[in-house]
Amino acid sequence: MPERTQASSLIALAAPRPSLAALSFATPAPPARFVVSGNSSPASPATSAAPALPTPPYGYNERDYNLEIALGVSVIRFRSSFYEATGVGFHSAAAFFLKDWLGIEGAVTSGFAPSIYADEHIKILTYGAGPKISFGHARIEPWVHVLAGGIHALPQTAGNGQNGFQVTSGLGADYGLSPRLSIRLEGDYVRSRLFNDWQNNFQAIAAAVVHF
Repeated sequence: MPERTQASSLIALAAPRPSLAALSFATPAPPARFVVSGNSSPASPATSAAPALPTPPYGYNERDYNLEIALGVSVIRFRSSFYEATGVGFHSAAAFFLKDWLGIEGAVTSGFAPSIYADEHIKILTYGAGPKISFGHARIEPWVHVLAGGIHALPQTAGNGQNGFQVTSGLGADYGLSPRLSIRLEGDYVRSRLFNDWQNNFQAIAAAVVHF
């Protein structure tokens, strides 16, 4: 028994011990990786992060401006008991949005038609202000508006003035070319009171819109 114990001690002393240099250059073992499958517990380091939600094009989900200004051309069909005319002119409008869907708009529209009555040129001018309602701020933005104001018409008829009252109601759509620039198509019904009578008029507008 003593001989066996002495032999074991000699074997233990003979076993090589690692040097400090070997320990310093040893490659550490990689960290343990856990893979989660099915409906198991919280994600492990090997689980990739959730993908980010796609960004809407041009940032159109929320309105980031309050003021828009439109400049374009108009075609007005004016019909009265004295004369009828189709005039081409200019259109300008500005709208300030109080909410994402509600704005206050003002507009001025003109039309110039061929002459009648011994070379008297037909000139129509309408102006008004009122609410504008948007149906979603996206790449294509439809809207409606109602504007109340006045109308100025030449030539003046006998016994009647040149100015009257008008209400414009219509709809349109803006197509966004960029976050700050859109193109607009618009159609309106214009109910006017002029020459002591009511008129049913129509206008179409194409414009460029700048957002501020």
